[in-house]
Amino acid sequence: MRAAVPSALPLLILIVANSDSFGGVVTDQIIAQEIVRTVVATLGLIAAVPLTTALAALTASRTA
Repeated sequence: MRAAVPSALPLLILIVANSDSFGGVVTDQIIAQEIVRTVVATLGLIAAVPLTTALAALTASRTA
């Protein structure tokens, strides 16, 4: 989760510094790209643990 904190900093700065609405800031291309990148990376990390466990269990059951 440490990697998500620096990428959220520009979003927080834009929300505080500009008088734009939250929807206006979130739909900005740069911010929207960072949000999508963070969501995809999070899904990848969440999916990696069960997939690795399944592959390890499959490998262990074939060698035993």
